Amino acid sequence: VMIKRARMEGHDKTSLYRIFGDFDNQDIIRKTLTASEYLNLNDEKLWKLRRDFVIKMTKQRWDPRSKLAAWHLFDGSIGVFAMPISLLIILIVGFINTFKIHIKEVMINSSKLNKPYRLAFISDIHLGSQSITHFSKILSQIRNQHIDAILIGGDLIDSSSFNINDLEILKSESVPIFFVTGNHEYYLKDSSEKINKIKENNIQIIDFKNIDFGDISLVGVGDNSTIKEKQSYLQALEFSNKFRIIMVHKPSLWPISESFCDLMLSGHTHAGQMFPFHFLVKLQFPYYYGLYKKNDSYAYVSSGCGCWGPRLRIGSKNEIIILKLEPLN
Repeated sequence: VMIKRARMEGHDKTSLYRIFGDFDNQDIIRKTLTASEYLNLNDEKLWKLRRDFVIKMTKQRWDPRSKLAAWHLFDGSIGVFAMPISLLIILIVGFINTFKIHIKEVMINSSKLNKPYRLAFISDIHLGSQSITHFSKILSQIRNQHIDAILIGGDLIDSSSFNINDLEILKSESVPIFFVTGNHEYYLKDSSEKINKIKENNIQIIDFKNIDFGDISLVGVGDNSTIKEKQSYLQALEFSNKFRIIMVHKPSLWPISESFCDLMLSGHTHAGQMFPFHFLVKLQFPYYYGLYKKNDSYAYVSSGCGCWGPRLRIGSKNEIIILKLEPLN
C-alpha cells in the first residue's frame, strides 16, 4: 500500500524498500511512522494509510477492540479529541459530586469532658446558589447521626434573592443550632435585617458571644471584623475549665487561637473546591482543609456543604463533620 502510494506521488521505490526492509509485527508501527514521515502525509491520509497498511501486512481483520486500533485512536488524527473528551468527563463527574454529601467523623478526647458529645458541624451551604432542597438533604443526614447540637460555621446564605422564610425547616429540629456569620452574609442587600431574621428560625447567632453547653464552652467569632479585632476578643476571654470550642468562619486565626481553645472550627476555603485552585487557596490559607493540632489544641477546617461560583467539585467534596468528643479515660 505504501509503495503504491509512493509511486503515485513520484517517490523512488528503491529508497522506500531501504526504509522498510523486512516487515514483522513488532516493527509495524515504528516503520509505518518512518514511512509516513518520508511521504510527508497529512493526518487524515496517514490515518487511512496506517489502517490499510496494518490490515494488509498482518493479514488480520480490522478489530476496533484490538491494541493496534487503540493505538490508532490516540494517534495524531484521532487523539486531538482525547483532551476535550477527557475534560468533558471530568466536568460531568465534578458536577455530579456537588449533589453528594459525605459524612466524616472526627474524634477528640479531653480530660475536660465528663461525658461524650456528638456535634454536627457544617459550613458554606450557600443557600441561593444552592437550593433549599439541598439543605433539606443535609439536615436529613444529620438527623440520622443522633447528635446533641448543630454548629453552622458561616456562609449559610449567599444571595439576596434567597427567601429567608425557607429556613422554617429548621424549626422542626429538636437540638439547638448555633451559628456564626461568614463573609457572604454581609454581601446581602439589607444584610443586618436578614441576619436578624435568621434568628426567627430556631438559630442562635453567637457572634462574639460565649455560650455554655454542658461541659462545652462555645465561643463565636463573627466574620465582619478584622484579624486584630478577633484576636483582641479571644485575648479578653476569661479562663474556663470547660472544653472550649471557637467557631470562626475563616481559618486565619489558626494557630494563634490554640492558646485560647481546645478546638477551633472553620470553613470558607471549600478545600479549593476545584483542582487546581486549591493551590491558590493554600497560599492564602495555609491551614485550608482537615484536622490540625498544636500542643493540646485542635483545629478543623471543613470543605463545606455547598458550592460557590461554578457548580463543580473536583478534588474536593461536600461534607458534614460529626465531632465525637470523648472523655480522656
